[in-house]
Amino acid sequence: MAVRRHPLLGVGMDRLRYDPGIGYELAHAHNQLIHTAAELGIPGLIAYLAILIGAGWMCFDVSKRAKTAWMRDAARGLGAGQLAFLIFGMGDAIPLGGKNGVFFWVSLALIAAMYNYVNRRSEIVDKEAQARGSGHNLSVGREGQRT
Repeated sequence: MAVRRHPLLGVGMDRLRYDPGIGYELAHAHNQLIHTAAELGIPGLIAYLAILIGAGWMCFDVSKRAKTAWMRDAARGLGAGQLAFLIFGMGDAIPLGGKNGVFFWVSLALIAAMYNYVNRRSEIVDKEAQARGSGHNLSVGREGQRT
């Protein structure tokens, strides 16, 4: 009902429970995707799905390209956690702005950090290989800075 009445912007973050058109006291919709669409509108739902798809892609990429086993395992674990959250969301919802929603956002931050680390490390190794091929003396320190 809230999605039909407010399709563009939704009712607002954490405002679904106060929408009088629902007909009963409701803390949240019992579906993560419907809840997100009701609070953020259809564009917000599309952005939410894009974030989930992007996180899934980053986990897949890190699990294939990471040099260390712990990072591959961490990417798989975080990806499995996001998938479990999505499956859980088919029957219940944790509001994105809710107190325990912070774990969702921290998980996404860890995924993005690992993806960024793997890509930067790959760039550093490529630059090092190019420098060796051209005869320049370039070494990379532990933090990825040139020494």
